[in-house]
Amino acid sequence: MNAPLADANYHRLKAATRDLVKACGGVERSAEIAEMSSSEVSRWQSSKALRYIIPLDAVLALEADCGLPFVTTVMASINGRRLSEPETGTGTSMAVMARYAETMRSVSEVMAKAALAFADGKLTDTEMEMLTRALGDMKREAELFQGELASAKGGAGLRVVGEAGR
Repeated sequence: MNAPLADANYHRLKAATRDLVKACGGVERSAEIAEMSSSEVSRWQSSKALRYIIPLDAVLALEADCGLPFVTTVMASINGRRLSEPETGTGTSMAVMARYAETMRSVSEVMAKAALAFADGKLTDTEMEMLTRALGDMKREAELFQGELASAKGGAGLRVVGEAGR
């Protein structure tokens, strides 16, 4: 991908890749699953390694392992599509409440990191990266919460629908 560093879609793909690797247990385990070297997996995640984007076969293998469509969701969004009805859970009241608690914990984490980052009135690259990662965790938790609610309501599996926002 020859996208400039400022390209928002490029950064979204890199952030989704980091979330995917984290969900699969880190760089080493992701390398095993994708049958790639750990240095290659590290480059997929790095916002500094401009030419390295996770290959499709690795996306499919890693998303199948963790059951969460991080990169696929971003790719769909870039193309004006969205995924709906993410991963369904058990649907019990306790499962829904537990997932809600995890979602709120991740929201609090974003708020705490943002407060620290903004306290001095400056926003560094490191702080922006820290916030991007925290937002990725929050997004993952929100998607799991949404899936748990869908399961509780008797929702269907993952499907691709028309244009984003519909």
